[in-house]
Amino acid sequence: MLRALLREIPQHERFGTIETEFELWAHRNGYHTQVVPMEARESNGERVGGRAAGEITPLDLMYRAKRMSLTRTILGEVRGPEITAMMQAMTSDRPGNMCTMHASEPHAVFDRIAELYLLARGNFSEQLAYRQIANGLHFVVFLSVAENGTSKQRFVSHVW
Repeated sequence: MLRALLREIPQHERFGTIETEFELWAHRNGYHTQVVPMEARESNGERVGGRAAGEITPLDLMYRAKRMSLTRTILGEVRGPEITAMMQAMTSDRPGNMCTMHASEPHAVFDRIAELYLLARGNFSEQLAYRQIANGLHFVVFLSVAENGTSKQRFVSHVW
């Protein structure tokens, strides 16, 4: 779904993607000419000064993206601590940022974001997490899955 939405971005618009693993391939789709792809990197297992050596997190990339004159930032799948980078993008001064995440039902999306945000940012309160969601999230496109025998079909079931 996110790949389909990316096709609605004008061909020559300069935007960035931040992913833990490249899955969107916006920089190789043959359509967009100004994509700045950024991929996180896991550490080499060592710790230096309390931080995992060699690690580049989505939040590290988000800080870099803010200085690149991008019109928008697209985050790939949000499953954990990358929620912080997602919320940085969603509450930034640039509209049109997008990401994907999993939730069981459309109404659970907000609680899922708050849960991940609170887990990632131990110093946040629940109230602040929900306020950030209210400030940054403009709409949710929820995909449901229908099983018809041997295959699963995804479809847009809610747009909030």
